Order: sequence, then structure tokens, then C-alpha cells
Amino acid sequence: MDVELRPWVEADAGAAAAGDDRLFGAFLDGQVVGAGGLHRRIGPRALDLGYWVHAAYLRRGIATAIARRLCAIAFAEPAIGRVEIRHDPRNEPSGAVARAARFEPLPDPDAAGHRVWRLDRSGSLDMESV
Repeated sequence: MDVELRPWVEADAGAAAAGDDRLFGAFLDGQVVGAGGLHRRIGPRALDLGYWVHAAYLRRGIATAIARRLCAIAFAEPAIGRVEIRHDPRNEPSGAVARAARFEPLPDPDAAGHRVWRLDRSGSLDMESV
């Protein structure tokens, strides 16, 4: 493991063990192509889902795959009832990812002006197959 990454990986593992945020890498042919996370910042039975894809790997379905896989992980926890994605309303590609991952848009922005998409446990059809 890269020596510079070790403290970050160890800190993340400790946070996840304590029930805090969980971060995951996305790899393709041994290369890091992106990352995603589940964050406990939107309420007791909910997780905020975030993702990032390296510019060289955009428009290949990687962000959607990350979102779907993270939903499967989130809903494996019985206490989680919903997952949300927030993004700048001008960021249409993020909206396309949320839509492709079966999230439903909420009608109003959040307090920070972000577009909010929600997937409830009842709408998480076949997430385990991703």
C-alpha cells in the first residue's frame, strides 16, 4: 500500500467501525477510477451518498455503478430507510447518475440550494444484484 495512503485508510477504517462515514474506492484494471461514500449527516435513518470519478473515466457508467453498489451496502443495514444524493443544480451529469440509479428528485432544493434525490428502502429494487 502507498505509504501516503496508509493514514487515510486507517482513519477511514476506524470511522467506519465507529459507525461514521464509510468511503470506498472504485478500481478498473488495477487503476483507481473513482470513489464513493456513505455519510451520516442527514438524519438518523438516512445516509447521504457521494461519489467521484476521475475525468479520464467519465461517461462509462462508473458513477452509476458506484451509486447502485453503495445503495446495496446502505440498505443492507436494517436501520437505514433512505439514501439521498445532493448536487449543484447546474451539474446535470450528477442528476443523470441519480436518475439512472433510480433515485427520485425532491421538488425543492435543500437549505444550501442543492438538488436532492431520494431512494427509499421500498424503492431499492434489486440493488443486491449490482
